[in-house]
Formats: sequence, C-alpha cells, structure tokens
Amino acid sequence: MHYKAPDNTVHFLDSVEYEHLLPVGSVQITDAEAEALRPKPQLPNYSAMRKAAFAAESDPIFFLSQRNEATQQEWLDKVAEIKARWP
Repeated sequence: MHYKAPDNTVHFLDSVEYEHLLPVGSVQITDAEAEALRPKPQLPNYSAMRKAAFAAESDPIFFLSQRNEATQQEWLDKVAEIKARWP
C-alpha cells in the first residue's frame, strides 16, 4: 500500500498494521500516483563535464601544439582520454 503524506512524501507499507505510524492527514494512493511522486535519479550531464574538461585540459595542449611546444599527438591523446572519461 502507498500513502501520501500532506508534505507529498510517499510511504510504502507492507501491512495495514503500520498505518498508525503515518503522519496525520495521509491518504492512500494508487501505484501510478506513487510512481509519479517517486524522486527520479538525476543523471550526470556528461556533455557539460566533457566540455569543461576540453577547455581545462586539451585546449591548452592544442595551443601549445600550434606553437610547436607540444605535439599534435599529445593533444589527440588528451582528447581521446577525455572522451573515454566522459562518453
């Protein structure tokens, strides 16, 4: 059974025996309503993480390679490392 408390928290009970533990004003809700109220996990924003890593790590190597102070292969290796880290 699912119950929604006045503060919109959802309580899952295996038995009616525990209803006395619910906050005052709780109402029984359906499975669909309980699922809609369940917090959804936030996925990491890999695109933003990859963009920040390129700016902080690979861009400086790129500009060094343009001045022949680093090799293009060093830059490409760093780009590949970042892409592997943040797919």
